[in-house]
Amino acid sequence: MLTFDKVLQVLSDYLAADTEVDAVKTKYGYVVLYWESVHQEWICPKTCLTPESLFDELLSAYDFFRVFPITRGDGELPAEIRAEIDEEMNQFRVRLNNLL
Repeated sequence: MLTFDKVLQVLSDYLAADTEVDAVKTKYGYVVLYWESVHQEWICPKTCLTPESLFDELLSAYDFFRVFPITRGDGELPAEIRAEIDEEMNQFRVRLNNLL
């Protein structure tokens, strides 16, 4: 059975590395928060009521974490790097499935 704890376990290294994303437990699930360093505030809270939605949101955040430093939001990502990042994301899925 998929749980919030298993999602956080699989993505723990990523969450430790990304200083601009946090997953906060609430009464109803988790909220993923994005830190805006320029304005020194949290932005774009995403409510995750299920472990699946938390995993999807954090995987999307991981993708941005890997892509943005390369493209700076401008330009196309080279195909070989896109494939590398896609494989890393697939490995998160595999690790999560192995815990089920």
